[in-house]
Amino acid sequence: MQDFYNRFSSFNNEKLLSIVLDPMNYQPDAIEVARVLLKERGLQNELDAMLSQQAADNEVQEQRQFDEVVEKTKYYKDLVEWRETGVSFNIRVFDIPRFESELANQEIAFHREDKHVGAQLDTYPTHTYYFGQEDAETVDQMVKSLELITVPYTDIKPFFKFEFVVAIILFVIFIICIVLGGIMF
Repeated sequence: MQDFYNRFSSFNNEKLLSIVLDPMNYQPDAIEVARVLLKERGLQNELDAMLSQQAADNEVQEQRQFDEVVEKTKYYKDLVEWRETGVSFNIRVFDIPRFESELANQEIAFHREDKHVGAQLDTYPTHTYYFGQEDAETVDQMVKSLELITVPYTDIKPFFKFEFVVAIILFVIFIICIVLGGIMF
């Protein structure tokens, strides 16, 4: 400890405070020596106030993190329950206000999948809505009456869908056949 004491004696107050306030990056003996030096310099009250503030800030941060975990847990729990209904519609982002307004008017319960929580937003600019079986026909009729274009859920970009690729290949083969047929005649 004497080694730390000799070395830390030349440190300014800010450096000593930073050592005490950041215990994860210093050895216990270094922290203790910094405390002793601050006390000798008459800064015990300032140190105590800073440590109290740090503890309060840490408590607030821990509560925020806990609240976030609780919120995400509830979201995923609800998502699992709603997905089990097997009824979903993918609504384009710009149709969401009209769609949700009509859902509210008809008092239909739903769960909207948050594309920012583990889902892909780059596939289609849509959100997936889940409904109970009892509301499936009503929602289907509502989608039709609002003339909404719903998009099938897929986990690949639409440009690379298998059917699209096959159609392009067949089109290219057709063009080649026409060109080759025209050359032969």
